[in-house]
Amino acid sequence: MTQVIQNQNQQQLQQQKLQQEQTQSSYFDKLYRANAPNFEGGPDPDVAMNWIAQMKTKFKALRFPEDVKVQVVIPFLVGNAENWWRSMEPMIDVAENDITWEEFKEMFLDQYFSRALRKKRQNDFYNLRQTGNMTVLQYANKFTSL
Repeated sequence: MTQVIQNQNQQQLQQQKLQQEQTQSSYFDKLYRANAPNFEGGPDPDVAMNWIAQMKTKFKALRFPEDVKVQVVIPFLVGNAENWWRSMEPMIDVAENDITWEEFKEMFLDQYFSRALRKKRQNDFYNLRQTGNMTVLQYANKFTSL
């Protein structure tokens, strides 16, 4: 009798895992069909911020739940970004949802948009003033970029 119960529990766990994998695959397919961009890494923090912003927009439009976001973006990390992620993976069990999207973003930004540069941009934002030779459009563009 105990063996039967153990077998049933084992089957239920396997079915749950299969359903979870199918769900993640479905979300990945949706993100792929929505033309989610790859991220290759690199020194330009604006490219990194833009990638995060694009993913956030797609998550919202496609109504992704929090628990699938990290798993579905990993295949969109290519080149140097993929190498970075591989170096981080041993410390994180993504399959067990040990990392949230917010935690992933923080790790990602630490790598591709240093805290020092973020602080500098924050200071630039606070100190932004429209000077006499700056048009309203130039000021607005600078404001938006910071």
